[in-house]
Amino acid sequence: MLQTKTFKIGRKSVVALGAALAMWTLAWPATVSTRADATTAPSDSVSDDPSISTIVLQPGKAKKMSFDQRVKRANILAPDIADVIPLGPNELLLTAKKSGSTQLIVWDESDHTQIMNIEVATPVAILQKRLLGLFPQSKITVEDANGTITLTGQVHDLDTARRVETIALPYSGANKLVDLMEVGGGQQVMLKVKFAEVSKQAEKELGFNFGGNGGTSIWGSNLGPNALGVVSNNASGIVPGVLPNFLSIPASATMFGTGAFAGTAFAYFVDALEDNSLLRTLAEPNLVTTSGQQASFLAGGQIPYPVPQTGTGGGSTITIQWQQYGVQLKFTPIVLGNGRIRMKVNPDVSDLDYSHEYAIPGGGVVPGLIDRNVDTTVELSEGQTLALAGLLQDNVTATNRQFPLLGDVPVLGALFRSVSYQKNETELVILVTPVLVHGIDPGDVTPVPGEKWRDPNSAQLYLLHDLGGEELPPPPARPEGATDQTPQFQGPAGFQPPPAGGK
Repeated sequence: MLQTKTFKIGRKSVVALGAALAMWTLAWPATVSTRADATTAPSDSVSDDPSISTIVLQPGKAKKMSFDQRVKRANILAPDIADVIPLGPNELLLTAKKSGSTQLIVWDESDHTQIMNIEVATPVAILQKRLLGLFPQSKITVEDANGTITLTGQVHDLDTARRVETIALPYSGANKLVDLMEVGGGQQVMLKVKFAEVSKQAEKELGFNFGGNGGTSIWGSNLGPNALGVVSNNASGIVPGVLPNFLSIPASATMFGTGAFAGTAFAYFVDALEDNSLLRTLAEPNLVTTSGQQASFLAGGQIPYPVPQTGTGGGSTITIQWQQYGVQLKFTPIVLGNGRIRMKVNPDVSDLDYSHEYAIPGGGVVPGLIDRNVDTTVELSEGQTLALAGLLQDNVTATNRQFPLLGDVPVLGALFRSVSYQKNETELVILVTPVLVHGIDPGDVTPVPGEKWRDPNSAQLYLLHDLGGEELPPPPARPEGATDQTPQFQGPAGFQPPPAGGK
C-alpha cells in the first residue's frame, strides 16, 4: 500500500507564497530567462511522436517564435543544448548552443501546454540523419570539407545513388558534391553482340554499238564515253570490205561480229550483262567491362588517307591520316541494381566503296566508305536481348543513254540506246545481350584452342603427312579384373509367366 505524506503550510505562508508566484508570473515575460531545473533529454518515444513538431537549428543560430496566446511560461529540458529568451507576451527567442536534441515546453494563460522537439545539429549531421531515415538499408557516410559535401559508403542500386545526390546537394554551401559511393552487386558486364548483314546486288546492262566502212567513208554509232570500247583513230587507209581500225573489238562486248555487203564492211558490238551477287557478313564479339566504363571492339582495318598541309615556308607537305573501317562496337553499361542494366550502345558497320574513289593530287586514288551506325541508350534486364533491326538500304540506279530522236523510234530505236540498271539491297541486324559476369578460379578454366598442341616428328611429317594437332585425351583407365572374354550367361532364356495363383 502506498503511503502519502501531507505537508501543512500556515495561512500566512500560503498568502506570501501566492503573492510571490503572482509577481514572478507578471514579471517573467519582460525580464526572466527561462531555464529548466531538469536537464534530462527527452526519450526517443517522445521525440519520435509524429504529433510533435520539430525545430531544426544549427549551433550558434537563433529562431524567433510567435504564438497566438500570451505565453505564461516556457521551459527547455536541456538548457546546455538550447536556450529560450522572452521577447514579448507572445514571442520567444530560441537560441541553439551545441549539437543535440531536447524539447521546449510552453504554457499559455489557460495552462495549455505545447511541446516541440528541438534538434541542434550541423548541416552534415542533419543530412546524415535524413539519409539514414530515407535509406535505412544503405550505408552512407556524409563529410563536409570546406563547404563540399562528400558521400561515401555503399548503396544497393544506381537509382538510390542518384536520389542521395539530389537530396545532399542543397546541404552544400558551395553547391559542390563529391560522390564516392559504391553500388552493391555485380559490376562487371559482358555484352554479347551479333552482327548479321546480307547484301544483294543485281545489275543489268544492254547496249548496241556498230560501225561500217564503205571504202570512201566510215560511219558508226558509239553511245556514251567509249561505252563499248570504240575508240577514235586515224581514218586514213580505208580499204573497202575491211574492218576499220578505229572499231577495235572492246573487252566489254558480250556479242560482236563483222560482215560485208555490196563492198561495204560493217561491225557490231552488243554489251548485254545480267549480274547477281550476294554478300553475307556475321560477327559475334563479346566484350567485358565494369559499370560506367566504355568498351570498344573493331573487326576490320585502317585505310590511309593523305592529308596535305601547308608548311611554315609556304610549301605543302603530305601527312597520313588513318581511317578505321569494318565492324565496330562501343558500349557503356551502367548497373542499376535488381538485375537492370542501362546501356549506351554505338554499333558501326562500314566498308570500302571503290565506286566513289578520290583522286589524290600527284597520283593515286583512295576509296570512299559506306557507313551504317546506330547510337542509342536502352535499359534491359540481365540476359534479355535487344534486336536492332530495320536497318534496310535499297539503292536503285538506272541510266538510259540514247541518240536524240533515233533512240525514240519504235523497235529500231533499241539500236541507238544503251540502258543500265543496278539495284543494291542491304539488311543489317544487330542483337545485343548484356550479362553480369565474374571471374573464375584458375582450376576451372578450360583449355584454349592450341594450348595443348602436338608437334609431329620427322617420320610423322614426311611419311604420314601429319602436320600436328590437338593432343587427344588419354583413354579411360581399365577397371580392375576386366578381361577381353565375352561374358557367358547360364540359365533359362525368354519370358516365363508366373505360376498360377500368384505363387
